This record gives sequence, structure tokens and C-alpha cells, in this order.
Amino acid sequence: MKLFEHISDNQFKLCEDKENTFISKIEEQEALQFIRSIVIPYAVKKWNENSPQHWQLTRKDISFNLHRLKRTKNINTTDVIIYSAFVKLPGNRKAHQFRFVTYKDANGKVRSGVATGIWNNNTSDYEIIDEKGNKIVRVYFP
Repeated sequence: MKLFEHISDNQFKLCEDKENTFISKIEEQEALQFIRSIVIPYAVKKWNENSPQHWQLTRKDISFNLHRLKRTKNINTTDVIIYSAFVKLPGNRKAHQFRFVTYKDANGKVRSGVATGIWNNNTSDYEIIDEKGNKIVRVYFP
């Protein structure tokens, strides 16, 4: 992708991307706030319902350890940012990893969700959550 397009002699025009595929820093911060306020409580609720040992988590357990894992470019959804949080539960040697995703869909809307592998053993599936805390779609990111 070219940044400038040559018009004539010494004139150039900035090439503007027709599709807004990049997640800006402001959108990333808004999405992170959305993850902390809506998606993490959804993940905690799901975990507490499906936990085999019935250990109860709180939002603070996950929010405290949340960090950005990677940022990639995906063909289907454009920018993808993956967050991760490790939570060590009492009596376990290993910590459980909670993964969250933020991406921009085909309509240019920033979406966020949680990996469902925590409770159904498929770490590449993500449940995307709306503003009211309801699951709207399940997506796959390899």
C-alpha cells in the first residue's frame, strides 16, 4: 500500500484508505475500557457457572493481570488485538489464561470479546459481547 500517489511533476496526493481497517489508540483505549467494564464481568460469570472445582473469581482477579499480548492484521477482520490475563487459583500449580480480543469488523465497528476455551476447551473461539453484556456472535481467530 502506497502512502502517496504521484499526480504530476512535484505534486503528490495522500492515499486515503477507503476502508478504515486500523484500530487507533483512542479506539484501543475505549475497547480496553469496554473489556474491563463489560467483557470481564461476562467472563467471570461464565467461569463461575462452569468451573469444575467451583472456585469463584472476581473481576479484580482478571483485571489486575490484564496486558496486551499481540497485535496482528487479519484478512477477514482487519486489525486484531489480543489481551491476556493469567489467574492462579488456590490449589493449582498452573495459572489459568483468560484471553480477550478486540477487532474491527467489516462495517468499521470495533468489537471485543472473550476466548471461550476457558470453559469449552477451544482457545481460538471468541464470544463477542455487545454493550449490554450479551453474546452477539462467536468468531474464530487462529
